Amino acid sequence: DPVPAAAPQEEGRSVGETLALITQVVAVAILAGLAVYLVVVGLRSLLRPAPHRADGELESTVGFAHDRMVMAASVVAGARRLDLPGAPSEAIIIAYAELLEGLAACAQGRHPAETPLEHLERVLAALDVRPEPLRVLTALFGEARFSDHPMTDAHRERARAALQAAATDLERVRETVG
Repeated sequence: DPVPAAAPQEEGRSVGETLALITQVVAVAILAGLAVYLVVVGLRSLLRPAPHRADGELESTVGFAHDRMVMAASVVAGARRLDLPGAPSEAIIIAYAELLEGLAACAQGRHPAETPLEHLERVLAALDVRPEPLRVLTALFGEARFSDHPMTDAHRERARAALQAAATDLERVRETVG
């Protein structure tokens, strides 16, 4: 009996094999990216200064001083942004963004379930700063970002007054601590 010859192998890969290989490469790349992200987040949380105790007392005066300086700098930066030429709505949005950047740099990181306003109020309470002025800025940000009506220089001045009030509170805190 003649032995049947083996079917000759095709040169290269079929379209199905190529797509399967591409899918595997993409899946490995996604998993590798996720692993890197998780490592970075883990290291960041390890390097973050100690959080505050549940009872609201500061773990250290170093963290308190750091947060106070960070918030004061973001308030000043936000006030400077209000001086830039352009639409009041843009200036208010940028001033609010400066405030959020300051919050992100605070030792008291944002809790996963916290809104930016809740985070802001928690940090301000720990720093003994009244939250009302920055609630005004937050409301103006919402109006500037999401309303259809134009913002005016009066809105810009309300934002400036809110930031000035927060700066005054932060200065008062600095005088009592430092």
